[in-house]
This record gives sequence, structure tokens and C-alpha cells, in this order.
Amino acid sequence: MEEKMKKSLLVVLMSVLLGACGSGTSGTNLDLVDNGGSINPPVEEPKPEEPILIDMVPNPDILAVDYIEDKGLKDKVLNTKNRFLSRIFGAEFDAITLPEGVMTKEVNGNVVRMLNLPYSVLAWRQPSAYTEGEEFYDSKELLSGIGEFTIKDNYPASKVTYRGYSANPNAVGMMRLDMDFASTTVSGKLYERKNKEGEELPEIILKETSNYAEDAGVGALLGETDYKPMGVDNNLKYVVTFAGPSADEAIGFVMDIGEMSNPPLIYEVFGGKRDLPSPPLDP
Repeated sequence: MEEKMKKSLLVVLMSVLLGACGSGTSGTNLDLVDNGGSINPPVEEPKPEEPILIDMVPNPDILAVDYIEDKGLKDKVLNTKNRFLSRIFGAEFDAITLPEGVMTKEVNGNVVRMLNLPYSVLAWRQPSAYTEGEEFYDSKELLSGIGEFTIKDNYPASKVTYRGYSANPNAVGMMRLDMDFASTTVSGKLYERKNKEGEELPEIILKETSNYAEDAGVGALLGETDYKPMGVDNNLKYVVTFAGPSADEAIGFVMDIGEMSNPPLIYEVFGGKRDLPSPPLDP
């Protein structure tokens, strides 16, 4: 792995996932961390005339946190999500009502979209205008993540498949990741992607990679996609990390790393839960 890519990976981890809160992880996979120091408070803006309401919520009656079996951990995750979302968007934001998936809410004059999973949430303010069918997030959005990130000592020792969702400001889709924790290798794809008009968008293949780095015990993998949007010189990269007591979730970003002096441009977020083992067959 090139040193530049390794440094870029750590920049992404610290600035977007682990953030500038200073706590990181403290040696336990029950620490909840956010990027509280890397965002700006919301500003009053005119309400978009046509909010983007592309949602993908397969089970709206099941709360995301209800997939967490441990009561104490569930309460901790819920409280942290509530504080995080309320602080980011300047209003009470009741995470207890949030199911799993990609959803849109109007909060404090902002159109807020998020990818919500049991242990983590990625949230951003929708831009009010588009010039292309797809676009990068820019400085006008608040793209932030919070979660109970898994330290490497608590990774499973087997191959795991994750299934979930992908989203950018103008599209939603599905995600599949195949992770081999024994060899620290991951690959996957973002597929069935559609924009707000319902038009199909290309799949994004997450090429196999074992480029791994970590910060404060929390690890991530950095790889390359097969996708090059208009106006971008090179194929986009992706970064993926894991959340939950034992890497129960995978979350990540597709991005243009660009020059080291500039922050990465986030193109699409993705995340999902790992498949549960099949029950044994009856004798």
C-alpha cells in the first residue's frame, strides 16, 4: 500500500469517523465516538422547494436500535444518537423513532438525510439544488457519522457478508460487502442504484483490497472502485470500517482522495449489517 493512500485513509478515519473529539477509543469496543469537532453549526437557509425524499426503509415499524440485544448497550447507543443528531441539526432529534435504512426528515429548517443502522448513523443536510444527476458532497453539507466502532481485537475470525444500503444526495441503492477477517480482505458492490427520477445508475464495484490501517485500535480498509464520474481524473476510492461489539456492521464512503493538501470529496455513503449464520437443519 502506498504511503500516501495509508495517510489518506487515516485522515478520513479521524476527520469523518473518529473526528476531533479527542477521545477516540479507549481500549474497549463499547466506546461511542463522533466527529464533533469537524462540523459547523446549521445555518438558516430557504426551505428547498422540492426536498429530495428518496427513502429506502424496508421495515419502518422496527426501530434500528431494537436489533441490539443488550439493554444497557442499546440505551447507550440511543442516547448518543439523540445527542449527536440534536447537536448537529440544532433541534431535538428523537432517534428512538428511527428505523433502519435511508430516510429523510425536516428538522429546524433543514432537509436532513441519514443512513441509520443499529450501532451507527451517517447524517447530512441536503443541498437545495443540483447541477448533475449525481454529485459530490460539498462544504455546504454537514456530513457526519457516529457509532460504536469495533476495535481489531474484537473482529470475528471468519468470512462475513454484509448487506445494506448506499446513498448520495440524489440517489439510493443497495450494498453488499464480503469481508475475510482472517486475511483482512474486503470486496463488494453498490448496486440497484436509482436517482430521484427513478432512473437506473451504474453499479459501483468495490475492488478487492487488503490495504489496512488503524488509529486508536479502530481499523479500516482502503480500496479502489471501478467508477470514474464525469470530471474526475481517476477511479474513485473507498474506505470501510466496522461497528458493533464484533463487527456487526460495515460502514464506509466512496470518495475522491485527490491531493493530500485537500480533504477527500465524499461521493456516496454505504452501510449494512452482517448476515446471521443459518440455523442448523433439523435432524
